[in-house]
Amino acid sequence: MNFTFQKLLYTAALIACLVSSVSARELIILTGRADSAAAAQVSRLRRIVSADSARIISPSVRSVLTADSVVYEIETAKKTDSVVLWVHHSEETAETLGVFTSPPYKAVWKKERTGNRDQIHLQFGYTLYCSDTLVITSPPKPHRWVLEHRKSKPSKKSYRIKETVQADNFPIDCDLLKWKKIRSGQIGDHANFKLLWSKHKLFFIAEVKIDTVTRDDFVELHIDLYHDRASFSGINHRSIRFNPRSRSNSFVVDLDDGSFKLNDSVNVLISSEMEWKHIINESGYIIEAMIPFFALSDKEFPPAKFGLDVSVMRADKSGNKIFNSWAGANQFSRYSPKNWGTAKLSQAWLALKAAFLSIIAIIFITLILSVLQVVLHKRKANQYEKEDMAGFSPLTESVICCIEEHLSDENFCMNDLLKAMEKTEEEIVSSIKQDLDCDFERLLLFRRIKRSQRLMRNSDLDIEQISLMSGFGSAEKFTEQYIIQMKVDPKISREAVLKQIMEETQEEED
Repeated sequence: MNFTFQKLLYTAALIACLVSSVSARELIILTGRADSAAAAQVSRLRRIVSADSARIISPSVRSVLTADSVVYEIETAKKTDSVVLWVHHSEETAETLGVFTSPPYKAVWKKERTGNRDQIHLQFGYTLYCSDTLVITSPPKPHRWVLEHRKSKPSKKSYRIKETVQADNFPIDCDLLKWKKIRSGQIGDHANFKLLWSKHKLFFIAEVKIDTVTRDDFVELHIDLYHDRASFSGINHRSIRFNPRSRSNSFVVDLDDGSFKLNDSVNVLISSEMEWKHIINESGYIIEAMIPFFALSDKEFPPAKFGLDVSVMRADKSGNKIFNSWAGANQFSRYSPKNWGTAKLSQAWLALKAAFLSIIAIIFITLILSVLQVVLHKRKANQYEKEDMAGFSPLTESVICCIEEHLSDENFCMNDLLKAMEKTEEEIVSSIKQDLDCDFERLLLFRRIKRSQRLMRNSDLDIEQISLMSGFGSAEKFTEQYIIQMKVDPKISREAVLKQIMEETQEEED
């Protein structure tokens, strides 16, 4: 049985019992009895925890509550003198909604001051005063309701997990060196995690940097291999807690006749098949684990992407709990798969195969790429020419095409254009002036600048190559003219263009 989560779930019952004691004393005092009689009456109270004494009418089971207020109503199964309705919405907070002496036993919970809550941290309950000696309190009722103040969007956080080809020689020893080249996911400003996968196993390590490690410190790994992004967690979702001062626990629930229960068989499977270790050092603690995929769902082999989150709870010097989540969930909504990010698997054999083929064909590929680059540049140049020349006269179009063909020639001038065009200088100047309102030298410079900007998108070319291909002759002359015309250094423009291309590529991949 999951003792850590049992403690969380039964906190509500304990608080309700305390509320019951206070309310009972108040009811006895109101009858006008003597203090000694009241004390004797309190000592005779029988307190029972039972789920069969009342039925919750509203809100219905498995409801995602999004309205500003919630109507909570119960129907008792036996005669009662009074009823206390309450809601338990965080680890240590139970809010009394009202005391009623006759039906309907209905109250309205104004929840604007309460943040989003998952199915563990939102529970409605009641206390029934059936006679002078009998008090019945509802048991903890998790896994029935979720609170969302607005229609929240799923987390966009993603983490790419590389495949390891050394799964059989991957010891679980909290050694960070073997994880050195693996990308980390940041959790707040004090923790990070890394993941690897093989055909049947998931490898996980987390490093938490804190001054003092207490029993309240833990790391939770949340996995959803079906990636359904549900508001409620269920049989296909796993939340595994690693506590460096205690033991590991798993949280798996299942539907049973319309209600929820902890799935002990899955919890036992995870505990027996998972291998994990922790180390506490002067800078905090490290958790490392190996979990078979068959313990994380009914899938033997993992899908290409699945739900993922890693959360960390720690205590500061004053004992206050501080929570952080990689995917962005908050402390009391971390068990809702909707708030988890996405893990994407990359296969090692594909990379090895690609590298092998690249080595064999590197000479041929280089030649092919060189030819393709020339052809591509010419096609792009023709495309841009057609776009730029829309609405121009045939003579101006011919002039621009001729300039583009000779643009890399630093010495290209009007005489060269006249020889190629077999037109008079007056005809050419007049046509350029009418269509573009500029002279030949200005047009030539403009076309050189424009070509350089197109070439900047090619990360394989340096500034010197761009200068020569654009007809400036040297990087110094190119930089000088570019700054005069564009008011910015071409290197800065190039960095901005490449950054934009990288962001667009990343968005397409995501």
